Amino acid sequence: MDGTGRKPHYSLRSLCRALAVAARNPCSSLPRSLLEAFCISFLTQLDRKSHQVVTRGRDKRNFKLSLDPIPAPASEKCVQIEGFWIPQGPLEPQAVDNYIITETVKRNLEDLVRVVSIGRFPVLLQGETSVGKTSLISYLAQLTGNFCVRINNHEHTDLQEYIGCYGPDESGKLIFSEGALVKAVRNGHWIILDELNLAPSDVLEALNRLLDDNRELFIPETQETVRAHPHFMLFATQNPPGLYGGRKVSKNL
Repeated sequence: MDGTGRKPHYSLRSLCRALAVAARNPCSSLPRSLLEAFCISFLTQLDRKSHQVVTRGRDKRNFKLSLDPIPAPASEKCVQIEGFWIPQGPLEPQAVDNYIITETVKRNLEDLVRVVSIGRFPVLLQGETSVGKTSLISYLAQLTGNFCVRINNHEHTDLQEYIGCYGPDESGKLIFSEGALVKAVRNGHWIILDELNLAPSDVLEALNRLLDDNRELFIPETQETVRAHPHFMLFATQNPPGLYGGRKVSKNL
């Protein structure tokens, strides 16, 4: 079961993404890369009980023999978190002493760093309000020195907050001011889209191309297509569908 008590939704894209990650061999070991790639696509959706069942089955079949330490990347400066290497951002990594790591937080953190380190796909965290979805991402950003911004969504969220808009500069000249999402995509920042299932449909439609494997964002006002920086990460949070006025985000996203 997934985190909402339903059967998890897997698609051909889930399989294709797993194989694409494994083909890159990010762990410098094909068995380990295959294992981690399939964990990203199929394990992270499961609830705690199902997660444990799959993990025990994995270990019984000697997949644990593939769990040798992942070597540090030689091409860029990284920070090791839960055995995975996360590219260090432009800020100085900080220790967060007041963040309490429980068993559940540790498991969720491991799933999160696996995606950021190996897959670098968009991440959706679903859970009831005030369970620590946003704080977990912020904690990881501080540990790795990544600049992290947040957009709070509601039914009146304006697309301009994401993309930007035209306005006068100090001299009165009309210029385009980029929104938070465009700046994050261009500069390789992390961005949290809080309560994404409360966002209007035009906001969700604007994210489509960015969330697929193209990782591109089109700006209608300037007719520019922005390719995502390699370090760009998009995180979204939502409450379970039906709670607090939320709706289920389309599976196409």
